[in-house]
Amino acid sequence: MTDIKAIFDSDPRIASVREYHDGWVPNAYKWPAPGKATEHYREGDSVELSYDRKRSKARGPSWVAKSAAGGRLASG
Repeated sequence: MTDIKAIFDSDPRIASVREYHDGWVPNAYKWPAPGKATEHYREGDSVELSYDRKRSKARGPSWVAKSAAGGRLASG
């Protein structure tokens, strides 16, 4: 589990953190590969989302921190 509070504390510009729970699937473009994610907001709210887990070589972040404008500020 990612320490979401520590990510928000690391940079005041971070408005939201998307945490990917189900990882990534390598090159499975022919079949659906849904996964679950959570979007955490600085105010304390969170929203459950679904995402497509297909990635080349299954490389992808476990979380992404975004600014209020939607730009990517950090990932891990």
